[in-house]
Amino acid sequence: MRTTPISRRRPLFGSLLALLLLLAAVACGGSGGGDSTETSAAAGTVQIVMSGNQFQVPATVAPGATVTLVNKDKVEHSVTSTQSGLFDVEVEGGETKTFTVPATAGSYAIYCRYHSGMTGTLVVG
Repeated sequence: MRTTPISRRRPLFGSLLALLLLLAAVACGGSGGGDSTETSAAAGTVQIVMSGNQFQVPATVAPGATVTLVNKDKVEHSVTSTQSGLFDVEVEGGETKTFTVPATAGSYAIYCRYHSGMTGTLVVG
């Protein structure tokens, strides 16, 4: 059986380790990370999804951003602010609509007028 001297294995090990670290750094993105919702928000495709009578809201939305409301259920939903008159958008089952979030940063409680258990928080900041 032939063995490789230790002096020849160390540079190879170091090179492989450096390559693995480089690949890990590239895979992590290096821009602060975040979940896929945040990433899509940065790319300009901010969505609030309604599915299973629940809201799927991004972690944060930029002030004044346009948000696409996606209703994946078969029934109509609304995205309504608990602050009277701020926003109230109805979305038929299987359809999408867009609306502009408030220009003022803050947390906005939302609910569906048709389904009392359907609530969430829209964070603008």
